[in-house]
Amino acid sequence: MPGAFSDVYVERSALEHSRTGMILSRLNGKTPPAIHEINSYKDVFYRSSHNTINNSIDICTGTGNNAAPDRSGHGINGGTLILARKKDHYIFRGSPVCQDFDEKHFYYASSAMNCIYDCEYCYLKGMYPSAHIVIYVNPEDTFDEIDGMLNQHPMYVCISYDTDLPALEGITGLVRDWAEFALSRRELRIECRTKCARTDLWDELPVNENFILAFTLSPTEIADRYEHRAPSLSARLVSIEKAIAAGHPVRLCFDPVIHTKDWEEIYAAMIDEVRTGLDLSEVRDISIGTFRISQNYLRRMRRNMPDSPPVNFPFETENGVCVYPDYLRNKMTDFMIRRLSEIVPGERIYT
Repeated sequence: MPGAFSDVYVERSALEHSRTGMILSRLNGKTPPAIHEINSYKDVFYRSSHNTINNSIDICTGTGNNAAPDRSGHGINGGTLILARKKDHYIFRGSPVCQDFDEKHFYYASSAMNCIYDCEYCYLKGMYPSAHIVIYVNPEDTFDEIDGMLNQHPMYVCISYDTDLPALEGITGLVRDWAEFALSRRELRIECRTKCARTDLWDELPVNENFILAFTLSPTEIADRYEHRAPSLSARLVSIEKAIAAGHPVRLCFDPVIHTKDWEEIYAAMIDEVRTGLDLSEVRDISIGTFRISQNYLRRMRRNMPDSPPVNFPFETENGVCVYPDYLRNKMTDFMIRRLSEIVPGERIYT
């Protein structure tokens, strides 16, 4: 991604790490970024600034939020990158808001914070104080902690909740490292969730039945309106087809399902497009989930995006989580299950 970032801040503790050197070398294009040394990523990431994820300045383009999205799902420009060493909290318990796919020991790991895509409904907009992207250069310390935990029980670990790791793979190499780490650990199952439309990466990764590529799919109308700079549905389907052809286990994630005018027609058309574009008998499983988000995160998002329809829906609150009313949530979920069950066995559909 040469030219992707205008400024790179590097923690002093991360300066000598080999991944830091690799990332900086990959960012050296015609206009190399300015490099700054800092004591801690927090000095920049949590610094009060106009350059936040919800503000009028966009970290990827330097333009307003209404800038035309990059539908290719690749390059970004003009942002701020922070390279840091993760020092603690390597593994977290999976949130009850997230699907666990019937896995008893459900965890997630954070290799990076924030995403190059700008989806209006993304919980990261309410979770983090800025839009700067933080990459942790030392995944080996997380691997060590996982190895210790594997001595006690199997693990299901999601690695791409706080970012889109495949979209950053061109500079980080983290997806490959996670995939290679998982190869020799039979008791470890990993999910890597993405909207990335790369078609070259899947041939480069080792194939492992316990390393699941989980692709989030949205109707074209939803992607065009609310998933700024993310790839189009058609581009994602091409990427999924390549991943399946390479032999990787693939999960399709219709999550979150967003309520909008004519949502039934919109999602029905999407399912038809998916059915036409993919051999669904080759898909490992499917997940369905309607939009839900922490009440605290939503409060911040509404403050910064008062005109965003998916954020300002009149949700109900259940145990601190904002959700669609029961009747609507059930109607949307039942609709998706019914339509997908026509083409995929019900036991492969999770809600």
